[in-house]
Amino acid sequence: MAVVWLNRIENNNRLQHVGGQVRREYNFDYEKYTDEEFRRRYRLTKDAFQELLRLVTPMIAPHNERGNPIPADIQLLLTLRFYATGTFQMACGDLCDISQSSASRIIKRVSEGIASLKPQFTRFPEGQELQNMKLGFWRIAGFPGVVGAIDCTHIKIPSPGGVDAELYRNRKGYFSINVQAVCGYNLEMLHIVARWPGSVHDARIFDNSRLCAQLERGGIEGILLGDGGYACRPYMMTPIINPLTRPERCYNASQVQGTYPKNS
Repeated sequence: MAVVWLNRIENNNRLQHVGGQVRREYNFDYEKYTDEEFRRRYRLTKDAFQELLRLVTPMIAPHNERGNPIPADIQLLLTLRFYATGTFQMACGDLCDISQSSASRIIKRVSEGIASLKPQFTRFPEGQELQNMKLGFWRIAGFPGVVGAIDCTHIKIPSPGGVDAELYRNRKGYFSINVQAVCGYNLEMLHIVARWPGSVHDARIFDNSRLCAQLERGGIEGILLGDGGYACRPYMMTPIINPLTRPERCYNASQVQGTYPKNS
């Protein structure tokens, strides 16, 4: 398998003369990085990278050797570096001697490949899985019937321009997409909505989501835990603003413990 050492590209990307043409050979020496060093650079462990590479290779691997194609692992490494650093495509491409236009096409192709895997990994549990989810939250917080913890986070973006650009400016003053996510008791993602501009309130995103409709009609039997930005409903438990009694304080403690299971 082709491999690349991105930080020492000038020494490791060798030129080959094949059929009168100069071709570049890419090399990546995984042993140069410890697992932690690799994770800091690409936000994945080596094992996670290899598993992701296995999944996306059928969608991004070159079909033949014509035109000196860029191997699948190089494409994935470049894309992960772009995700991890948030820098310009040209800067990421320069690390492995790939032009900005090629880097742009690679990032788009790999991103679409990764996104196509969403149904395999981001889905709401059903049947026995749903019961196991409730049991997991119960063990953490003693809160019965919980099937997920919900919140939104702002993903910073450049100004999209145009007449609707200000819709993407959030209350903190920068442009973003407000992404709603529901996670399980062991922090796995169960549901994601990533299409609303930063000025939109968390509650509006939830009210217009398919998940809310499913909970409303009883398609999902369980409770979500959310913060004070959401309305308290039979299927959405939020903190009590000013708890006065011991039961109210116990409720809040359990609700917070379940909303932020990493604190357990």
